[in-house]
Amino acid sequence: MSARSTGPCRRGSHERRAGAWVCLPAAIASLFLGLTNGPLSAAAQSSVHEQLQRAANQRYVVLRLFDGQTVAGAFTGFIGDWSDSLDASIRYEQWRTAHGQGAPRIGDTLSVVLTSGATSRPVFAGMGPDFLMLNTGNSAVLTPLNVAAISTLTSDRDTTTTSWPALRENLREAPLMAAVGLNQGTATVVVPRERILVARAEAEGARSSGSDKAVLVIVIGLVALAIACAVAANDASNDLNNSFSSCGKSGAISNSADARFGDANVTNGLGPWARGVTRRP
Repeated sequence: MSARSTGPCRRGSHERRAGAWVCLPAAIASLFLGLTNGPLSAAAQSSVHEQLQRAANQRYVVLRLFDGQTVAGAFTGFIGDWSDSLDASIRYEQWRTAHGQGAPRIGDTLSVVLTSGATSRPVFAGMGPDFLMLNTGNSAVLTPLNVAAISTLTSDRDTTTTSWPALRENLREAPLMAAVGLNQGTATVVVPRERILVARAEAEGARSSGSDKAVLVIVIGLVALAIACAVAANDASNDLNNSFSSCGKSGAISNSADARFGDANVTNGLGPWARGVTRRP
C-alpha cells in the first residue's frame, strides 16, 4: 500500500493562508484611499466661491488651504472680483507697470509709520477696498491695514519718492485681490482665493466636524486591522516554518493545524489470552 501524503506535506492550505495575509495590507490601503478620496472628489466638483456662499449661511466657516493648513473664523464677506479668474498678483503688476507710479511691488518690504506713531515692516501682498493686504509672517492669512491709519509708507526696493497722500489716491485705482475676510475673535484676517482648496460651514465654536470624526474612526479602524494583520502573518509564518522543518522526515510530529493526526496502521493482532483469564482488552 502506497503512503498517503498528509499533514505538513500538503500545500494547498498553507498557500491559501499565506496568500490571504500577504494581500491584506493592499486591501486595507485600497479601502483607505477609497474612503478618503470620495469626499475630496465630491467637494472639488463645486467652486470655492459656491462652497463659501453655502457656508456663509452658517456665519462660521473653515477653510482648508492648498498647503494643508486650516483657517477658521466668522465669515465677513468676499473681497475683490471673484468672476475674474486671473491671479490678482498678475492683474496688480500689470496695473502698476502702466499706471501705478510709486506703488509698491507685491513682495516688497514696506516701512510703515502709523498715525498712532507705531512702526512696522510688513511685506506688501495686495490691495483691498480701503486697506493694504500685508504679510506679517503667517503663511496662511494676510493682515489688512486700513489706509486711514497710515501716516507714511515707503518701499525698500522702490527709490521713487512719492508722498503718501498722492500714493494713497493712486492706489484707489489698483485692482483688488480676490479674497475672503474672516473674524477671529477681535482680529480680522484675509485669505486670498488662490490659497483656498475647500470651504465648509461649521457650528461656531465647534472643535471638530463630522468629517473629522469620520477620519478619526477610519484611522482607529486601520490601526486595529494592522494589528490583526500582524498577528495573522505571525501565525501563518509559524505554520509554514513547522511544515518545512518536518516535511519528509520519518516519524516527525507536526504542529501544523492542518496535520494534527497522522494515519493509524495496525500491523499485528492481539496476543492470545491465557486459559482461565477473563479481562477486557
